[in-house]
Amino acid sequence: MLIDTKNILLVVIAAVNLFLGVIVFLKSRRDKINLIYSFNILAIIAWTLTMFFYRSSGDENSLLWAKLLYIAPTLIASSFLYFTYIFPNKEKPASFLKSFLIFFGNFIIILAILAPDIVIESVNLRAGFEKEIIFGGGYVFYAAYTLFYFCFAFWRLFKKYLKSRGIEKKQIIYLLSGYMLAANLAFVTNLIMPWIGKFELNWIGQVFTVFMVIFAVYAISKHHLFNLKVIATEIFAGGIVLVLLINFLTSEVYSEWIIRGFVLALGSIFSYLIIRSVLKEVRMRVEVEGLAKNLESANAKLKKLDQVKTEFLSIASHQLRSPLTAIKGYSSMLLEGSFGKIEGKVKEASEKIFQSSNRMIDMVSDFLDVSRIELGKMEYEFTEFDIKELAKNITEEFKVNNRNNEIKLSFEAVENSGIKINADYNKIRQVVLNVINNALKYTRKGFVKVSVSANPSLKTVLISVKDSGVGMNDETMHHIFKKFSRAKDASKSHTDGSGLGLYVASEMVKAHKGRIWAESDGEGKGSSFFVELPI
Repeated sequence: MLIDTKNILLVVIAAVNLFLGVIVFLKSRRDKINLIYSFNILAIIAWTLTMFFYRSSGDENSLLWAKLLYIAPTLIASSFLYFTYIFPNKEKPASFLKSFLIFFGNFIIILAILAPDIVIESVNLRAGFEKEIIFGGGYVFYAAYTLFYFCFAFWRLFKKYLKSRGIEKKQIIYLLSGYMLAANLAFVTNLIMPWIGKFELNWIGQVFTVFMVIFAVYAISKHHLFNLKVIATEIFAGGIVLVLLINFLTSEVYSEWIIRGFVLALGSIFSYLIIRSVLKEVRMRVEVEGLAKNLESANAKLKKLDQVKTEFLSIASHQLRSPLTAIKGYSSMLLEGSFGKIEGKVKEASEKIFQSSNRMIDMVSDFLDVSRIELGKMEYEFTEFDIKELAKNITEEFKVNNRNNEIKLSFEAVENSGIKINADYNKIRQVVLNVINNALKYTRKGFVKVSVSANPSLKTVLISVKDSGVGMNDETMHHIFKKFSRAKDASKSHTDGSGLGLYVASEMVKAHKGRIWAESDGEGKGSSFFVELPI
């Protein structure tokens, strides 16, 4: 088999086209445009390789390779024409009738080439010159077929170019430029010159197919995964394969062919795997970026809905507070005898109405505070006051209202003098109320100890509330200061809690640049709550 510079160049061109075809195929194996163009590239590679084998073959096989050499361009023409029906925007492919006519015409011309003496009669070997092909009378129809298919495809693309906009217009320009450059040159060197007996340049058309493929691949890939990382990887991998291929083709002895062929195969497999890996990585990154954008959009919508919910809650809380306050006020007046003395079941019912309305007002107040906090509308008025006196007074209030004689409520302060802090009096009062009230709710019997101590070195004051109640596990302590969070089995001790009191207290303490936390040795072993505020 003759190996010369032209043959090496043909194999290199075939390898480059194959490499570009693999890139197109790997980018999206299910994409209709990529699949159809991959077939077109295979036809181009077949045309290039048949020229290699035609030039390398002996007298006995020359006619067969010559016929195959002229069959391959018909497949390029028909697949390219069909491709123009879906490129660049994945339109509906050609109708069944058009598809049938495209490929049936291709089938007829292939039969004519294979038949004896119609398109190609024989091949003459000429020492030192390119082989001479003797054409039959049907060659004129072969030439007309090829020219018509390509010209019709170019006309279709030109029509699409006039109607297209933006990226699609550029894609069509790239495709037209590559195919018109290569096809027009091939018409001269591979179609017209051989017809008049000039075979010296009949291999040039195959070489120029690389421009055809490069322009088309870029046109197809322009709006997909064509980034620097992919390009660099493809160039690197292609360079390796190309060097190994040239090294293989220049082998002089049989052992070198085997060794270099084995290395070429390994290099090709390695290049294929690395390109596929990079493409997969890039594709996944694009998908992740898309999901991130969708998630960001969904989060924005959720935030908007959450704000609407909070505003609705604020309005609803305001509207509920007025009738509840009226119910509480009138039930209190009934119990005080403002409308006459009441006894028995009427008094008992009035007490239940008073207690229920009082609990509802507290709950509505919590909802209102939550909505103000989330909307950023909670206002604070900082004044100087005695925190020890505040905690002591609140403890005394709970002592008066505490009807559970099994709970001993006490207050103690390490310092004899008062402890002044600069804070919002009403908000800190609400914090201490919530923490003590929470301890009393979840303590059936035992004690609740309230204490206040100052730390001059840290310039902080610590309010602690310790109880012998239900206690908490580690999981509960991590969630106790979140919205609607309650201790495990809390409903058994206190059924009407909203799970908002400690959340509100936590947010208010944060606004004062303080800390609030809880400690417990476990369920059934009591709890300790701590509020630390700057002095």
